[in-house]
Amino acid sequence: MLRVGVIGAGAAGLSAARHLAAQSDHFNFVVYEQTGEVGGTWYYRDEVGTDEFGLPIHSSVYKNMRTNIPKNIMAFPDFPFPIKENCCFVHHSEVLSYLKDYTKYFDVAKFIQFHSYVQEVRPVTKDTGQILWNISTKNLVTKVIKQEVFDAVIICNGRFTKPKYPDIQGIESFPGWVLHSHDYRVNDPFKGKQVVILGGGPSGIDISREIAEVAEQVLFSHNLDKKHPEKVPQNFTEICGISEINGPVVKFMNGHQFEADVILLCTGYNFDYNFLHPKCNVSVKNQRVVPLYKHLIHCEFPTMAIFGVQSLTLPFQLFHQQVLLFLKVLRGSVKLPSEKEMKEDAEADFNYRIEMGLPARYAHKMSNGLLWKYDDDISRLGDFQPIPKIVRDQFDNISYACS
Repeated sequence: MLRVGVIGAGAAGLSAARHLAAQSDHFNFVVYEQTGEVGGTWYYRDEVGTDEFGLPIHSSVYKNMRTNIPKNIMAFPDFPFPIKENCCFVHHSEVLSYLKDYTKYFDVAKFIQFHSYVQEVRPVTKDTGQILWNISTKNLVTKVIKQEVFDAVIICNGRFTKPKYPDIQGIESFPGWVLHSHDYRVNDPFKGKQVVILGGGPSGIDISREIAEVAEQVLFSHNLDKKHPEKVPQNFTEICGISEINGPVVKFMNGHQFEADVILLCTGYNFDYNFLHPKCNVSVKNQRVVPLYKHLIHCEFPTMAIFGVQSLTLPFQLFHQQVLLFLKVLRGSVKLPSEKEMKEDAEADFNYRIEMGLPARYAHKMSNGLLWKYDDDISRLGDFQPIPKIVRDQFDNISYACS
């Protein structure tokens, strides 16, 4: 029997719990969840800033957000979404309801310790040389601190909680309201405002449309290809990136200037592994988490897996695949290469992206067909079925249409 600690009860943590519970003759486990609900980032809260325990609000979901992946391919492969509405792109509340149903169906709530704040994960070496994992947690309600030891640890703390703020010259001089999309919930506060929205990702596109419904004027700023080919309202302008800010005046790279009331930063998120002791030897360099084999397994400590580092994926489907692989590794039915070979593989993957012309910060981005190459790699390594072609084709069509 191997004892496994799982950190986080979002989609990845629940998938891990579901498969660990199905192999109860090999594993016993605990899932630590900081909030009082399952769902991770899909657990919507009206509040922003900090929660009732003084910790940062985890979720970045806004009130009207819908998925940008159809529910029929978004779902875990062995648990389809219920038919509750005709729309393929469901409201975030439907995703949370789905994850709660998944938790109930596979009976994994009994393994979850809610309101458990993970203070530290530390590797401990036994006399035999075996690495164990000491996980220190604090119950946010009772304030009780405890430590438990595990044979393996699965990190599922998400990647949409710690906002990434760009370095913009003069932003400290801006007298108006500066906020990150992590703290955006509804468009009401932007009524009649002059708004600059920076960032051309999915959240920037979606939120800019919402705010344009009530704002006096919206400038949607980014350096990517044009994101709004369809007809846009008269108060909406798509423009290049920001070069500097001088008081209320925002200057753009094409020389245009605009006096703004609000700057909304849809500029993404940083990975946050501050609970990992330095001895875990996990570092983040320019949005690249190292040292990870197959974007998942710690090269030096292969009894640690970190989920959710990749972007532009089918997350629920991919979590399912990654859990299958990692549990086979723990059981010994999949033999990993040596530490040196795993690090060389990770470096080769990174260099392949650079040769493709991708920037270094896209180390875990699954664009340009990389997602299916990755799924083929791990399914071949784990000897299980890859994500079906019909699912791949539909995801590719959606991704192409939205790019």
